[in-house]
Amino acid sequence: DKVKDMTRRENDLLRTADKNRDGWTLAHYAAVQNNVSALTWLKGEGAPLRQRSLQNRTPLHEAMRIHQGRIEVSPKRGSGGARDLKDAIEFLLQNAYTAAERLYYGEGLTEGEEDAQQRVQTMEREFTAHPDEVNSMIEDLELPWIVYCTQERRLPDLKWLVAHGGDIAHRDNSGHTLLHLLFYAEEDLDTELDDLIPENDGDHQQQQQQGAGGDPEARKARRHQPDAAEASASASASASASGSGGREASSGIASPGDVLEFLIEATQGELVYARNTDGETPAMVCADRVLDPSLALDLLKILHKAGADMKAVSADGVTVPMRLAQSFGDGPWLEWAFKQPPEGPGCDREAKDFKGNDLSYYLAVYAENEMDSLSSGDEDEDDDDDDI
Repeated sequence: DKVKDMTRRENDLLRTADKNRDGWTLAHYAAVQNNVSALTWLKGEGAPLRQRSLQNRTPLHEAMRIHQGRIEVSPKRGSGGARDLKDAIEFLLQNAYTAAERLYYGEGLTEGEEDAQQRVQTMEREFTAHPDEVNSMIEDLELPWIVYCTQERRLPDLKWLVAHGGDIAHRDNSGHTLLHLLFYAEEDLDTELDDLIPENDGDHQQQQQQGAGGDPEARKARRHQPDAAEASASASASASASGSGGREASSGIASPGDVLEFLIEATQGELVYARNTDGETPAMVCADRVLDPSLALDLLKILHKAGADMKAVSADGVTVPMRLAQSFGDGPWLEWAFKQPPEGPGCDREAKDFKGNDLSYYLAVYAENEMDSLSSGDEDEDDDDDDI
């Protein structure tokens, strides 16, 4: 009985966090020491290898932070800890993560950028060995690999995925299709691991419920406050719908227009009509989320040519021209929207949303946001003067 009790207590220790050490499990300690033997034993005992600490980090997260040199190794972790943690990271990826996660985190270990051919070959090896995981999730991003490749505009990867069982009809928890999600590319998926890890389990669960698109109201609030990542991604994408976006051709990074045309062709145009849970078509999201007006117009023209209904209204009665007016004000984009076929979609200039607001209201909202932005910029300059 005493032996059984000791075994039970030992197994309990394996499964629970050490509250005296930031919530670290034994797997956390083994990972940062690059101790594969210990990790192998823990796995054999059924210990969780992905349990999060009180900082909401898994053993893999901690190991990668140290391996990539983003933090110093704390002496508390035992004899200073190891710095080359590739063996532990590889063990964790192979034994506790999906194929999609191995691809994603594996890129974080690669020095420099693989060209498209190398990247696709790596993906092919991974998914050929694990064909049932082609649509597996990347937990920290809350999306499958096909969405990640769509938002990164990796056209060779997308073509391979579609040909080998990738879920081109994927929808997230907000009902977004791949066409919707393409226009969220400025959300920047190349963030550091620390930025991917929520502050607490409650936030993590909320992110899981919201899906890759996130909370609609939060998205609307962010639209006129793009962060540095959004601005950088927009700048690289906004040269034109058919431009390279500044990336080398060898990387296989396509223009937004090329990716959009491929997705439309691969789904025989069906996705251009799809609506998310807010009743938004891809055209509405394009007008709302793409940060560059010229790029938005080029993408809308592609959608229109594919049969998208530019006269459709959202659940709030908002039209594509209203979205364009609020995002960019007056300009060629509105001129095109109101042109009659075949030059344009022939949208109704006099249309009103379900609250009775017409186009002038949305133009006024844009003007107000612009004034607020200018005022905010002036305040920042004043603050700089004070510092001097």
